[in-house]
Amino acid sequence: MKKVKFLKIFTLVALFALVANVYGCIDVELPSSVESSSEETSSVEQEETLSLLDGWAGIDEGIYTFEKSDSQLEVSYEKTSEMGELSWTAAVKDIDQDLTAFKTLRFTVVGSAMVKLKLEGTSGVAEVDIAITGVETAYEWNLMPETAVLAGVQKIVIFGHPGKRDGAGTFTIKKFEFTTLTADGDAIINTGFNNIPDDVNEYDGTGETFSFNSKWQDNGDGVYTFEYVDDGVIVDYNKGNFSYGLFKSKIFGNFSKFNYVTIKFSGPANTRILLKVLEPTYEIICKAAETDVVQVCVYDIGKNLTEEQRAGMREILIFAAPGETNVEGTFKIHEAYFTNVNENPVDEPDVNVYEGGGEDFHFNNYWHDAGSLDYTVKVEDTDTVLTYDKAGEWSAAKALVEGPLGDFKYIVFKVQGAAESSVMLKVEEGASKVEKSFDLTGEVDELVLDISILTKAVRDSLKAVYLIAAPGSKTSGTLRIKDAYFTNDADPGVPDVIVHEYKGTGIDLNINNNWYDNGDKVYSVAKDGSTVIISYDKKDKEYPTVYSPVSGKLSDFVAIVGKIKGKADDQVLFKLDAPLNKEYWVDLTGEEQEVRFDLEGLDSTGLDQLQKILVFAAPGKANETGEIEIRELKFVRPVAKYEEGDTFEVDNAWFDFDGIYVINHGDYIEVTYQKEEGKHAWACMLTLVEGDFSEFSKVVFTIEGAEGKELLLKVEGTAGAEEGRVTLTGEASDLELDISNFDGRHGINKVLIFADPDVNGTNGSFKIISVKFVK
Repeated sequence: MKKVKFLKIFTLVALFALVANVYGCIDVELPSSVESSSEETSSVEQEETLSLLDGWAGIDEGIYTFEKSDSQLEVSYEKTSEMGELSWTAAVKDIDQDLTAFKTLRFTVVGSAMVKLKLEGTSGVAEVDIAITGVETAYEWNLMPETAVLAGVQKIVIFGHPGKRDGAGTFTIKKFEFTTLTADGDAIINTGFNNIPDDVNEYDGTGETFSFNSKWQDNGDGVYTFEYVDDGVIVDYNKGNFSYGLFKSKIFGNFSKFNYVTIKFSGPANTRILLKVLEPTYEIICKAAETDVVQVCVYDIGKNLTEEQRAGMREILIFAAPGETNVEGTFKIHEAYFTNVNENPVDEPDVNVYEGGGEDFHFNNYWHDAGSLDYTVKVEDTDTVLTYDKAGEWSAAKALVEGPLGDFKYIVFKVQGAAESSVMLKVEEGASKVEKSFDLTGEVDELVLDISILTKAVRDSLKAVYLIAAPGSKTSGTLRIKDAYFTNDADPGVPDVIVHEYKGTGIDLNINNNWYDNGDKVYSVAKDGSTVIISYDKKDKEYPTVYSPVSGKLSDFVAIVGKIKGKADDQVLFKLDAPLNKEYWVDLTGEEQEVRFDLEGLDSTGLDQLQKILVFAAPGKANETGEIEIRELKFVRPVAKYEEGDTFEVDNAWFDFDGIYVINHGDYIEVTYQKEEGKHAWACMLTLVEGDFSEFSKVVFTIEGAEGKELLLKVEGTAGAEEGRVTLTGEASDLELDISNFDGRHGINKVLIFADPDVNGTNGSFKIISVKFVK
């Protein structure tokens, strides 16, 4: 058997989540394990700590300053090339005791600085590199592998802007201590961790503006190239299949003082760019109105991001021709900078305000493009005429609304559009939304959107009504809105029963979107975000039901898990309908509680024929009233659990995530795949794992496949991902994925394989002989 090692490519961070919905294989949080009943035992480990807040001094005069209080240490440093060679000037704290009893170094930091933290002594060194931002972060450095280093530590060293002759920073350390407890926080790191960005535009905190129109970087897809000229940067792009391929400028500093980001660009008429920041996601689209005329694009971060979020900004992302594929072009960024001056103020859009008390509320006023710049609005008498030329499949127009709209159950539109065209109506507030598509006749059609499924509180919070012309397609046309109003006097017709259909892909199957009274007219259903509120008035009925419709090969799953809340000391009965007729009784506590309904051992054919999940509130009792909150309910797949040992073989079912893999489980796992042209560049298959993998150094994939075929192998979890590419040899080969320097390996919960990564329209096959974690 041939052994093949490959070069580790890179560690993916939160940005992968942004673009995964375009490329395939979305990172989805796994369900937690839920036991129906268990006995818990625990032992309390006694903690010893050693504080490091005192006793710091700079090795070069005038570079570092320290201000100590009872609970924190404030550190500032500044160095310039004119001061001499100070690339590695540092602050030092001497250590005069044995540290081998300690397992973790905790430090909670906030500010703006780049630092290297180093343990030095007679038996070696250990170090981490930290980008300190305006977002307070509680790091826990896992020192369990560093016993030898800890035995000889003589000093702890902090380097500000390590290896650089110029740099300044200020930061606060709110906790700085060794502890005998094992690291268990949200930001666990290991020796060698480094999140200091390279090729970064750094703000020193003093200027009234800050330019970042340099060091632009393609995101790794090969879509963008850059030419720097005297008055800016010329950007060339060829999108290929990357509909949301992006480029970015890395930035560092505290940007909380700024309210706007300004981009001045020019290009051919109708050139569109999308600007975006992450955490939280905030984006706008700008379009060049005329060829080679500079467009001033203002990104209002003061309004849309908190002060803390602005302080922690680390990247500005730009997408050319967002949502489009197989297009190419050129534009110039003349300037890009932070400022407090809005150079392109836009009037606040008018709002349709409902004061309350009316039978209807008409809002066919003040329509706007919803941000895509695909719609233009014209008012003709009492009609609103929307003309659209859609570059995006789901771009929308919107009318802003405000008031106690919970008074109403329906929204009525009277709309005229081309025969055989379609329109989607939609409202949303946070995680709560209702949407429905309608076919148009060419005449004036009356369309009714039933919003009664939303709770009154959600309806009272609605801020906009959206209209999407030709949903799911890129086209042009005209719509005439004759009227639009909220009302309680409308006929929504027979509600569509929307089935939770399992199509063989995805990590789990959410079955908590659509619930229906089963004909007894006992139950009413409302939604608040992802929570379903089922109210009941049973009258003389003892066993009326409400149901969630399902379909598909549900035998792929091992359990249904969820979170529910109901009346204390009452019961709720969940039942898998015919042909299984399997019951699960739950005693309610009055608080949120987790439930798990095991499916293992049930007839697989019966599972695959299942059509309804039934719920009985207060089963067997007549004349009961109340409500049950179902906050989560989903089918979940099997998970391979690691408990102990120097190796861990992943003996678990693999599944297709994107609909291109056929996977047959036997003595080996036989895989075939077929990618469509223009799709599935990043389609993957995966399996689920659970456990603490922090002591493992590699994952060994033993795979056989056609010579020359490329695979991307990956582990992913709660703290990032690690991946590498390999070319198959035609023989069974051990392919080693090095995870020894992956700081997020403690949280690994998925193992993934991508066939022909970043390529469309291919097919092939391979055989997975084994996959195992090795220490």
